[in-house]
Amino acid sequence: IEGGQSSRLSLSALAPAQLLQQLATRPVTEIVQDNARMLLEVPRYMVRAYTSVAQRYLQPWNKFARIHPARVVERLRSASQRGEIQIHLQQNVLANARAFCPNYVFIFMATMFLFICTNPVLLAAL
Repeated sequence: IEGGQSSRLSLSALAPAQLLQQLATRPVTEIVQDNARMLLEVPRYMVRAYTSVAQRYLQPWNKFARIHPARVVERLRSASQRGEIQIHLQQNVLANARAFCPNYVFIFMATMFLFICTNPVLLAAL
């Protein structure tokens, strides 16, 4: 139809309202069949996006997950002896949040993405 609106989804124009409209008016199987080729490209786009973001903003994951229990206990013990345990914990939490904020944001966004993939109705809550 000339000048008509396409029923195909577009990754560049994908918005929660559009996705909800598509899900409300068409069966999911029909949407998947109509957009199968585009949906197969999604993992490639996600890997590219993750790679560029990770190189630019994220701290290495092995550094993020590295914990030295002996050092933690030693520093907590010395802070406790000085009576500064609360200050020590606050400083460590703030330093950790500053250093690894992008990593925490990535974990949050990945969790939200998984929640929405498993239950698209959650888009209505956004």
